[in-house]
Amino acid sequence: MPSSLVSTSDTGSGVSRPLADGVSSLADEDLVALAMGAEALGRRIDALRTRIAGEIDARSDCEESGREGKDRLSERYGCRNGIEVLERLTRASAKTLRQRVRLGRSTRVTSTLTGLTRPARFPEVSAVFRAGELGFDAACYITDEFARLERRGGASHDEVDVAEREIVESVAPNSGTSTVAEVGTAPAETALPRMYDDLQIVVDTWTAFLGRNGVEPDAEQAERFRGISLGRMRDGPVPLHGNLLPEAAAGLQLLFDAHNGSPTRFRPSSSEAGDDGSDPERYLHDPRTAPQRRHDVVVSMIQTAAASSDAPSLG
Repeated sequence: MPSSLVSTSDTGSGVSRPLADGVSSLADEDLVALAMGAEALGRRIDALRTRIAGEIDARSDCEESGREGKDRLSERYGCRNGIEVLERLTRASAKTLRQRVRLGRSTRVTSTLTGLTRPARFPEVSAVFRAGELGFDAACYITDEFARLERRGGASHDEVDVAEREIVESVAPNSGTSTVAEVGTAPAETALPRMYDDLQIVVDTWTAFLGRNGVEPDAEQAERFRGISLGRMRDGPVPLHGNLLPEAAAGLQLLFDAHNGSPTRFRPSSSEAGDDGSDPERYLHDPRTAPQRRHDVVVSMIQTAAASSDAPSLG
C-alpha cells in the first residue's frame, strides 16, 4: 500500500477516535449536531468513493476507456474487471461495489472522442450528490427508479428532467450552498430534516405520474426479464430468486392455493396418545409457517415431476 494512503488512513483514525470516545459525554444538542455533521461528512466520502469506483470501472472497460488488453486497469492488476479490482482494494461486498459503479455511471461527466464534455445522465442528482447534499441511498433510489422508467418508455426525457429537478429541490433546497458546518448545526426539536421514507414517497409519486401514459408491460418485456437463479448455500438453505412470467406465476399460485386449502394436521401415534390421557383422535395443527408450506409444495412438485415418466432421463 502506498505510504500516502497509509498516512491518510492514520490521520482519519487519529481524528475520529477521540470523537467516538467522547460521544457518551455530549449534551443532547451537541450529540444531534455531531450526528448531522458526521453524516454530512459521510455523504461527501460516499460521493468520492462512488466517483473512484466509477473511474476504476471505466478504465477497466474497453468500450468506455478505449483501452485494450494489458492497457486496461483491471488487466494491469491481474483482475477480470473493475469490480474485482474494487473488491480487492476495499474489501467491500460485490453488491455494494456494483451499486457504487451503477451510480457512478449515472452521475459521471464524460468526454467524447472529440474532446467535448458530455453531462451526466442525471445532472441534478449528480450535482447535489457530489456536493454532499444527497445521500448515497437516496441518489441510488432516484437514479434507479428513473432509469427503470426510461427503459419502459413511460416518460419523455424532458419530463424526467423536470421531475429530477423538482425532486432535488424538494429534498435538497439549499443544494450547492450548504457547508458541512452549516449542515452540522443542531436543528430545533420540531425541525428535524425529512427522512429517507419521505424521499421515496416523492420519487414514487413522480414515477407513477410520469408513467400514467406509459405502455403496458408486454409479452416481449416479460420474456426479457424472466429467470430463476439458485444462490450459494449459506447456513444450510440455498437462496432462490428470480422473475416468473404472469402465466407461470398464476399456475404456481393455483397450486399453492390447492395445497393450502386443506391445512395439514398431524395425528399422534397410538403409543403416544394414551400416555397423557389425551384424546387419541385429537389433531395437532401444522406448525409450519406460510413460506415453509410453500417451500414444501414446491418440493412436492419437484419430486412428482422427477418421478414422472415424461421427465428427461439424460444427465
